[in-house]
Amino acid sequence: MTKTRKPDPDKIWWVAHPAHTTAVVSAPSWELATVEAARWWDVPWREVAALCECLRTEEVRRNVCVGCGMIFHGTGPLN
Repeated sequence: MTKTRKPDPDKIWWVAHPAHTTAVVSAPSWELATVEAARWWDVPWREVAALCECLRTEEVRRNVCVGCGMIFHGTGPLN
């Protein structure tokens, strides 16, 4: 019997760069957050990755209404 691996939880990342505005992106890891931030800024990743800084991170709460906190059945992260 094969074991299934539980996926890493998604997180919201606030990514800063000296030449760009702060990007708020959803990604499971810091490395992927820098990729998403580069996409947000519409620049090649290789040009910004080294100077990216994590300002804040927060785990995404799935299937929870942001307004009232009630749980619902749905897919994907709630940002």
